[in-house]
Amino acid sequence: LPDDPAHYFRGRFRIGEKGGYNDVRIPVSMTAEPWRYKNLPTEIRITEDGPVNFSNETRRAVPTFTATLGGATVTFGSVSHEIEIGENTFPDIILEPGQNILSFSDVSGTITATYQEAVL
Repeated sequence: LPDDPAHYFRGRFRIGEKGGYNDVRIPVSMTAEPWRYKNLPTEIRITEDGPVNFSNETRRAVPTFTATLGGATVTFGSVSHEIEIGENTFPDIILEPGQNILSFSDVSGTITATYQEAVL
């Protein structure tokens, strides 16, 4: 949208029929989710052990961790999980709005964390 070029809406458009012969208007309506999604998912690359800040807009998000060549251990609060080669999603790692600190240990290779941010 012109007033927010960094975000988009998800929904369905409905295009009505053109009016009469001299009427050039075409009615367009949209039923959309209330969220405005960031144009691109957020990606964070982790290559070494330590804490990493995951900044998130106002909608809660569950990141997907993709490991290449090796894995790692991710800890969020009191919850720890082993990241294995390939895609890993842990439903109990939910990014809240604002800053979220995740700790990584035993990192071998590159871990890419991907999540979709959104605002109301």
